[in-house]
Amino acid sequence: MVRNSDLAHHPLIQRDYPVLSEALLSGASAQLRNKATTGGNLLQRTRCMYFRDVAMPCNKREPGSGCGAITGVNRMMAIFGGSEHCIATNPSDMNVALVALEAVVRVQGASGAPSHPDR
Repeated sequence: MVRNSDLAHHPLIQRDYPVLSEALLSGASAQLRNKATTGGNLLQRTRCMYFRDVAMPCNKREPGSGCGAITGVNRMMAIFGGSEHCIATNPSDMNVALVALEAVVRVQGASGAPSHPDR
């Protein structure tokens, strides 16, 4: 639950993971970075104009319907991490940096046990 700005300015992150620090500092405004947490950053939902347009197919909205972005307007869609089912973009600069660093994120529930032990 560390704030994005605190993580970005941490000496260890700046020294060993400058891409992560830069990504955190490039996201949103300073006011938002000082309030937003890395947990919230991780949990941002992917964004796609086809998800909001109920006249277009979207596997995230209606599984099995297709992905309108694959053959439609897709200039701002994912360049990696997509699939034949969806190419929606994750809005988090931090998440892109974590993928570039081949990071592994482990999620724990309130009890401390993994919230999804099968994943």
